[in-house]
Amino acid sequence: MAGNPRPKLGHFGLYARDVDRMADFYSDVIGLLVTDRGRVGPNKMDLVFMSADPTEHHQFAIMEGRPDDGGFNVIQQISFRVDTLEELRTFYQRLSASGAKIERSVTHGNAWSVYFFDPEGNRAEVYCHTPW
Repeated sequence: MAGNPRPKLGHFGLYARDVDRMADFYSDVIGLLVTDRGRVGPNKMDLVFMSADPTEHHQFAIMEGRPDDGGFNVIQQISFRVDTLEELRTFYQRLSASGAKIERSVTHGNAWSVYFFDPEGNRAEVYCHTPW
């Protein structure tokens, strides 16, 4: 029996009102690849699988079904890590050009971050580690 296994994050999914719009944003602006797509369940709800790693079937899934009158958004934030400050600057420019609402850019000491909102108002972050 293993002593103290540590899980690794495999993937996460979220419900969306407009799956195509969300998939376009995460593909065109964030750079994720659409790896698979289909309709599932008894209601044949649209589902898109996406990944930053072409060897992983999916790291991110977007599924139809978010209610229009949901009120409170349960997503605190979705974070994506890049390798360098230059890459982070590129994402800032991409986000600005896409019209995404940028909440703020900040240094945390151990990381530089850009916080923004996706097309359905989910708070997201792109960050990179600092050398300190």
